[in-house]
Amino acid sequence: MVAGPPSAGETFPGTVASVPLRLRTDPKGFNSATGVLQRQIQTNPGVYVTLGEVGASGSVPKANTFYIKSGGPLTLRITTDDGVGGSVVAVVPIDGFNFFEFDTTKFLKLAEVSGSALIEYFASGQS
Repeated sequence: MVAGPPSAGETFPGTVASVPLRLRTDPKGFNSATGVLQRQIQTNPGVYVTLGEVGASGSVPKANTFYIKSGGPLTLRITTDDGVGGSVVAVVPIDGFNFFEFDTTKFLKLAEVSGSALIEYFASGQS
């Protein structure tokens, strides 16, 4: 991953940082994935749009890896399994690059977003 300004100039910070990302397991095993998808999100505050590829009716019902990048501020609501068939819901404000890894017994089973921005996302895990 490379982070920093897109070009040299009078910006702060004036350097580029290179940060290696190492996943919890390498290589990361999975048997289902969404591919990298893009979608324009346009909702009123508090109204969520489901990313249907993640979850019981999607191509990745038990995601252990989830990446989402937003082109502006959004609210991300993720629902994970609690490890015994129940649910844990987290609401996270996002703006830019976000990467999540989940335990295979506490997998991501629903991803929803609220707000207005272009998003790019990817999920992989078990079917």
